[in-house]
Amino acid sequence: VSFSNFLMGDVHFRKNNLEDAASFYSIFLTSTQTKDYTGIASFRLALCYEITGDRQKAIEYFTASGKGNKDLDDDIFAKRKGLIYQNRSVSKNEIELIKSSNLVENGKYAAAVDTLNNLIPLLKKEELIAEAKMLLTDAYYFMDNTEASLKIGKEALTFEGKENNWIKPFTMYYLARTHLKKGEIAEAKYYVDEAGDFSGYDYQNKLKNLLVSLIKDKE
Repeated sequence: VSFSNFLMGDVHFRKNNLEDAASFYSIFLTSTQTKDYTGIASFRLALCYEITGDRQKAIEYFTASGKGNKDLDDDIFAKRKGLIYQNRSVSKNEIELIKSSNLVENGKYAAAVDTLNNLIPLLKKEELIAEAKMLLTDAYYFMDNTEASLKIGKEALTFEGKENNWIKPFTMYYLARTHLKKGEIAEAKYYVDEAGDFSGYDYQNKLKNLLVSLIKDKE
């Protein structure tokens, strides 16, 4: 029952229904009996407060983001990002990227593409540009626009990102997946191998499983 509130929080978070998401995350955090996913729930709750203008509450939950299960990718990510946002606010452009990511997760690909294409010319930090282009790569894939997916994905790889070290390997996974959709096996395996050379990034366990299953599906 407690964990179902966490999942409901995620449902509303991905729909950018931040007040509803905050309510469910709060219930989860006060009712759960384990540390599992308390880090990511605190982090997303902090984002809900940050985006809706309550910086003090946001700091409180960014600080709590480090108390989750250190063996879970979500909680590891939450700890690292929570430390960053304890000390600085989330920028307007970062907020727009979070909302765009939620559009992709929610299957609203056309809306995500429109938002991201309008946002990219406004971005100055390389890692934000890389993240925006990575999200575009993913959205175009699901819209069956493989040429745009490949073009934007390869552009994303030319930018560097220090705070978000997962962007390049995940972009390579998206490129491999798109090449597979086109039947280009050699190109897909190239990007799978390239992504496999990375280490020490967020959601590494998740991506390694995705890379293995991607190639297995075509063997």
